[in-house]
Order: sequence, then structure tokens, then C-alpha cells
Amino acid sequence: MTLKELQKIFPQATKKTWHQHKNGGGWVENTATVENT
Repeated sequence: MTLKELQKIFPQATKKTWHQHKNGGGWVENTATVENT
């Protein structure tokens, strides 16, 4: 999913507030806690 596609669901999403997970590349909000695996 691209950032533009993410922004269709979460219009306020930016690269400052979201990042791509190291394992799989899914978008994760910076305030979320996600395991590395």
C-alpha cells in the first residue's frame, strides 16, 4: 500500500506520523506498538 492509498483511509496520515513496518512493509502509526515479527 502506498502512502496515498493509506491517506484514503486515514486522510491525516503523513510520513511524520506513520512509518512502514520492517517486516512486510505495512503502514504503522508511530504511536502504535507492533512486534518486529
